[in-house]
Amino acid sequence: MPDGADPTPDRGDSVLRVGTFTVEPALNRVSAGGNSVKLEPKAMALLRHLAERPGQVVTRDALLAAVWPGVIVGDDSLTQAVIKLRKALGDTGHAPAYIQTSAK
Repeated sequence: MPDGADPTPDRGDSVLRVGTFTVEPALNRVSAGGNSVKLEPKAMALLRHLAERPGQVVTRDALLAAVWPGVIVGDDSLTQAVIKLRKALGDTGHAPAYIQTSAK
């Protein structure tokens, strides 16, 4: 996540803030400005993992291990979860505000 994202994670299933978004992990919901988006559980797990590490570089392997523990999945599963998060947050890969990816 870029430094400007300023997430404030809480522990457990508490509500947390990511930028202007309110994230409700227990409901798999992200909301802002009166609009809310329901996330798939793996996309929410990815968001929580990233929000707990603001400004840090997190490797693909670390994300795969955290979101899909004990399960062998391909990079496509992670890519699809990132796409869903970006869509929910109104983020893009070209001008990221919340999720920034870097080349290998």
